[in-house]
Amino acid sequence: MKTKLSIPITLLCAMIICTTKAQWQPTNGPYGHTNNIALPANYDYRGGTMSIEKSGIYLFAGVLGGVMVSTNNGDVWNKSLQVDSAFALKYNGVNLYAGTESGFYLSTNNGTTWTQSNTGLTNLNILSLAVNGTTLYAGTRAGVFISSNNGVSWSYSYIGMPTTSVNAFLVDGTNVFAGTNHGVYLSTDNGLTWTVKNTGLVGIPTITSFTKNGSNIFIGTINYGSNLGYIYLTNNSGNSWTNVSIGFPITYGNSIVSSIGTKIFLGSGIIYESIGNGATWTTNNNSFGGITTFFTDGVNLYDGGRDGISVTTDNGIHWSNLGLGSANSVNSLTSNSTKIFAATHSGIYSSSDNGNTWEKSLRARRAWYTGLTPFNAIVANDSVVYAGSETGYCCYRSLDNGINWTKIINDTVTGTLDTTILSLEIWGSRVFAGTYKGIYSSSDNGNNWIRVFGSLPVDSLHRCIYDLNASGPVIFAATNGGVYLSTDGITWTYANTAGTALGSNGANIFSNNGAISNNYGSTWSAPSSMLNGTIDITVKGDTIIGVYPSAFTGAVISNDNGITWHNVSFGIQDCYYMASCLIKGSAAFVGSGDHYGTYFEGCNLQNNGVFRAGIASLTAGIENSQEYQTLSIYPNPTNSNLTIKANQKLIGCSFSILDMPGRTLIKGKLTNETLNLSVDALSSGLYLFQIDGQKSKSLKFIKN
Repeated sequence: MKTKLSIPITLLCAMIICTTKAQWQPTNGPYGHTNNIALPANYDYRGGTMSIEKSGIYLFAGVLGGVMVSTNNGDVWNKSLQVDSAFALKYNGVNLYAGTESGFYLSTNNGTTWTQSNTGLTNLNILSLAVNGTTLYAGTRAGVFISSNNGVSWSYSYIGMPTTSVNAFLVDGTNVFAGTNHGVYLSTDNGLTWTVKNTGLVGIPTITSFTKNGSNIFIGTINYGSNLGYIYLTNNSGNSWTNVSIGFPITYGNSIVSSIGTKIFLGSGIIYESIGNGATWTTNNNSFGGITTFFTDGVNLYDGGRDGISVTTDNGIHWSNLGLGSANSVNSLTSNSTKIFAATHSGIYSSSDNGNTWEKSLRARRAWYTGLTPFNAIVANDSVVYAGSETGYCCYRSLDNGINWTKIINDTVTGTLDTTILSLEIWGSRVFAGTYKGIYSSSDNGNNWIRVFGSLPVDSLHRCIYDLNASGPVIFAATNGGVYLSTDGITWTYANTAGTALGSNGANIFSNNGAISNNYGSTWSAPSSMLNGTIDITVKGDTIIGVYPSAFTGAVISNDNGITWHNVSFGIQDCYYMASCLIKGSAAFVGSGDHYGTYFEGCNLQNNGVFRAGIASLTAGIENSQEYQTLSIYPNPTNSNLTIKANQKLIGCSFSILDMPGRTLIKGKLTNETLNLSVDALSSGLYLFQIDGQKSKSLKFIKN
């Protein structure tokens, strides 16, 4: 029911009474990538899905975080290889090759198991792969390597080839073309020597892709000086090239060409197509945009990019999205008796087996912008499910438990509910939508909506309805201007407390400003720091879970109705940016949020998504949890010095400071309960302070 919201965060320091060792485990999805990634300068990030390969029922995708596989055309994706970015995938008979940032991998059983083989590779960043007879080619950031023994060992193919990134290959009979950052190179002797083939290319552009159509070979290029892409054509084996396109902007994608039948396709921020020799190009608005790779099996054309994988079976007239968009940014979680639903940045996913598998439920295409519609809120009641999205897309409804969906946008007041939906709630026979423009209500399953005013804020700053929560005879609305309540859904009064996220259990209402009411919001306790800054709160019985969209914080839990609290972030992979939470049965679920700067922080994006833990495992040992109240460090961030405060039980323990790749940079011993430590020698970045041998006793900090 909740939505992701960017709000000022108070980091948990002294406010957590204790820390318990929780048992969170990643569920099997929903998988995707994160759009907003802060990467180092000159980092070659292609984004989203970077490579595609297919054999029979096996569809593979190389993404930031490894290789994913689907055997049902994208309905369900599973991890195949968990490494860093998988830029290149290539089948050769029963052999499946993967080129990654950590080198070469081989699978002989359709991705079930993999073997790494880097002997002879002096550069492990493999961007492209090709096969010609018994010769295997790997294009790296430092030139071409070749193997004649299926990748067991490699030799450097340097004669005539500069030390530069090799982004793409094309095998045409005995000719092997390599697309590099210095133009096109050709080998006719299985990679022993290379010859530059740049006649006709303007400015020696970066070559990003090849395709062959009949006797014509096309290349996609980028001129980084102008940030424009161009398509060139040769019909004489690369002896000369002709520009067959006007410059097009490179935005959210790359300069990628492919062909199927008589059509040539160009992928960038959007897709263009041309018949025959590329003399004219027209915009193809049917796919989703942000294209970084194409793949064809000879019948169908697949594209991959910012919004995952899409496929066309009719030469580009219609496209279907197959997933792997930003599904791991889980903005909202809800459930009914049979399913769990996740509202993500790239659609709605559902699980009917407690998160063991996730299936696509709804992917909607934006009308005003190529790409998938991000969903902020979802609510379910029996088989009726409502999902709320951004401006212009509003609300979707399913009457059959998420199998089929209908867009419902009618509003009897304004003519269209043209505003971003931030939250949804079902209360009695009505459904409520919280938006940037206030509250809308429908009493006929969303067919018609009316704007609800009452005493709700009307100014543009405070009228945003970030959360709706119904409990018994009362429904609450959380806004920037405070919490409001209603007993009829029409008249609203100020509830005398602040908050932008709410949780409830009967008369007990919890606000993310820390205030608690035990009488349906009539009176509130003074705000404490316990839930301050949480983005979502879920309640079942006496158990309350809150999650934070801030680094190092993760999740907190109370099993005594908010009297005491415990940090339960252990097991949430790598970083603790959470956006949503849910309790269903005996299990708790948390959904990861939009991970800004996660490359810098070392987060493993492939593990992000929905995590699950048993309530019993989260609360186990709370009675003796004072044992875990052991460690704090400040200031955080720091400029030069850290103060470490430790429980007396830790005096004498050794500690280490590690960088995100896991290298130990500083070691020492805790000699007192308070220790001052200089970190002047560390460069700016994110680090881990850890008690040696006790991973659960570790804290992250930032050195400015």
